[in-house]
Amino acid sequence: DAGLLVNLAALVLLLLTTYGLGTNLGGRRTGLLAALLVGSYPVLVGLIHILLVELVMVALVAATLLALWLSDCFRHRGWSIIAGMLIGLGSLTKVFFVAFVAGPWLVAALGVVQCTENRGRLDQFINLLASTLGALVVASFWYIPNLRPMLERTLDAGTGAEAVPYGPADPLRWVSLRNYFLSFVGTGTSFIGFLSLLVGCVGLAVTGLRARQDVQSQQPLDRQAVLFLASSVVIGYAIFTSLTNQDMKHVVGVLPAVAVLSGWGITRLFRRWWTMIAGAILALSLLQLVIGTMPGPLQNWRLEVPISNSNLLLIYPAQPAALNTRYASPDPTPWPLEPLLSYALFVADLESLPRDRARIGVIPNHPGIEEHALRFEAYRRRIPVVM
Repeated sequence: DAGLLVNLAALVLLLLTTYGLGTNLGGRRTGLLAALLVGSYPVLVGLIHILLVELVMVALVAATLLALWLSDCFRHRGWSIIAGMLIGLGSLTKVFFVAFVAGPWLVAALGVVQCTENRGRLDQFINLLASTLGALVVASFWYIPNLRPMLERTLDAGTGAEAVPYGPADPLRWVSLRNYFLSFVGTGTSFIGFLSLLVGCVGLAVTGLRARQDVQSQQPLDRQAVLFLASSVVIGYAIFTSLTNQDMKHVVGVLPAVAVLSGWGITRLFRRWWTMIAGAILALSLLQLVIGTMPGPLQNWRLEVPISNSNLLLIYPAQPAALNTRYASPDPTPWPLEPLLSYALFVADLESLPRDRARIGVIPNHPGIEEHALRFEAYRRRIPVVM
């Protein structure tokens, strides 16, 4: 329960920062629609019910993107420093956090190079340096003492033995790329969310073209903003589609930018019918949430469309709580912690155990206990463990 409170705080931060990012780019309508979308993606709905680092990570991704944009290409010192601190904190959640903010950071840094005033460029460079140093200082407290085990664990989790159950041996083959894309659409954004992204991209392209042809347009398209968001999506997606480990929860860092791109394009394309479109998206998102989280007659019901020997999942179904994926309601069965502790105290004399050793018992198939994570933590702390 305490872990779910952490997720609740992360969810609130995610919704607020996504709304803020969308509002600063395309107005309040964009922010509202982006927040509605990001809160309905199936992979995030599932992560809300499990204590993992991904929900905190994606919230910090959204906060970092907002801070980077408000820094105005590092012209604003306060937001530049906040962005650096957030990058450092985000890096403490997962090594791959940088994949989702590296592109936007480069777009912002490009503004330093393009500055035509020497004085302005110097101030931007100082802010960029302060931001970078802040990120390095925050992250260094953990990364420096744990660099070696971190690199070994990261390689093992991405392409090594730990990655084998989570994806294809050759992820860059066409069939693997196709399957990853269908999985991203079906279990990541849902088909509704991906359709919103397509409509949003079309809306940005069409209205951007109109603005170029009409010099009196009241809605010029900020191409730098589009590049800012797209770089987060493209780089993050490209990295994870090339890894053996293709567990969908790892790529959730692209979702804030996906939601804002979707909401921004839709509000620009359907200005007159915005209320109707927003209501339709809200209704479809709620439908996905209800079907994906309520166990009952529709549990494990799969509405799929066959595509070239694969299936595109149109509606993500509720799963049984026994799988510990928690897309369904949480399993009400309490963990037998008290009987286990009582048994341990009964069979072992804890006072006589050597204080420099540890005996670890693992309950299989319980969330929060994972063999590779346990081995990594034991190796990092130099604790001998026999599995």
